[in-house]
Amino acid sequence: MLSLERMRWYLLVFLALSVSVSHAQLTNQKNQSKDSLVQKQSNLNFSPATYKGGYSKFKRFVKKNMVKPADSIPINRFGNSVRISFEVTKEGKPEKFKVVDSIGPKFDQEALRVARLMPDWQPATENGVPVASQNYIYIYFKGTSAIYRQQAALYFEEGIYAYEIGNNAEAMRYFNQAIRYEPENLQYYLTRSALMLEMEQFEGACRDLNIIKNGHPEALALFEEFCQKQ
Repeated sequence: MLSLERMRWYLLVFLALSVSVSHAQLTNQKNQSKDSLVQKQSNLNFSPATYKGGYSKFKRFVKKNMVKPADSIPINRFGNSVRISFEVTKEGKPEKFKVVDSIGPKFDQEALRVARLMPDWQPATENGVPVASQNYIYIYFKGTSAIYRQQAALYFEEGIYAYEIGNNAEAMRYFNQAIRYEPENLQYYLTRSALMLEMEQFEGACRDLNIIKNGHPEALALFEEFCQKQ
């Protein structure tokens, strides 16, 4: 089991690697005990739903099926990804799709169309029993990618600053925005998941880690420590 101090070290390393700068040693403003964290983990018996084949296969599925609207350009201030919520039933059926973050009607419609084509998922489990679960995906439309990456980096740096001064809620808001603008950046997911672990938002953290664990060794390590059933 990772200690709280070790987990914070992970998060700080993720931040430093992501922006390629050196950060001064941060003051730990939390007074949370290791025993408390261990107790939280012992109660975590939920494994999130999984796209069969993992994130890389999901990206290939989207690329194969998506048709970008020819006469439309995503509105820059909203990013270039549509965020969709949906439910995976205990049988693994994806259903009840809804646009959560929009970048324009034509893009939303295409994202929903592609999402509804998804095959069955591996359902979530709770105490080893399949259960229905709420899930989110990003459908990414390539466009003026350099602009989006730049905006994502700015949001991410704002998130780092917010974290450094102890404002985790504000940091989370900025990390969410960074992912909206560059949803294929695994480092952003990794950093957000580490922050959620620190905030004891285990379900959300495990959802992020589950998405990227096959493409990032640190994500796999955290997933095995905090998300796999014991």
